[in-house]
Amino acid sequence: MNPPKIQRPFYQSVSLETGLRWNYSAEIQFTEKMDGKRHEHVIGKSIIVGELMRDERFFAFDLPIYNGVDIRLQPRRERLAILDTFKLLRPEASANGGELLQRVLARGGEGVCAALWDSPFMETILRCKRVETHDAIVMEKSGRQSVRIVSDGVDRGWVPAFGGMADRLNIGDVVEIACQKIHVSGKFREARILRVRTDKMN
Repeated sequence: MNPPKIQRPFYQSVSLETGLRWNYSAEIQFTEKMDGKRHEHVIGKSIIVGELMRDERFFAFDLPIYNGVDIRLQPRRERLAILDTFKLLRPEASANGGELLQRVLARGGEGVCAALWDSPFMETILRCKRVETHDAIVMEKSGRQSVRIVSDGVDRGWVPAFGGMADRLNIGDVVEIACQKIHVSGKFREARILRVRTDKMN
């Protein structure tokens, strides 16, 4: 019998300027945002969520199911205390988000996530990345040149899909979009498709 697929928390992006102003907080855990593929690692009856890197290293982020018991409503600090006992690779963490973000960016990393220590598994997690990126759903295709996307329930309009990308995309696919910022209109500025997120599709 296959283990249940764990719904991922909602991630809200913040600007680089905001992330660099994150100061020390005893209420928040700041962790490095890894640039891998979301993965569920099963050990016995436990399910660990994290990122599988291109070099096959797995970094553990959270523990929603422990020994067959759903612990997603327990505070983050309690879930991660149990996760520590598995002795898996973990992303760098700090109580000072701005300092951690500077270190991560200096070594070429992607960014930093911020989550409340007392939060349940499905609580919104803030993320600050070198380049602003958003997950979007392909809603419509226009020939081989562009696709219309929706992100966070908002119609973001049409984005380029050159190089045969549109041919490889299907309605309903999840794609990662990079942009400079979001216009007041809700449209992405200078948007481009980075990759298809098969790990975020049902």
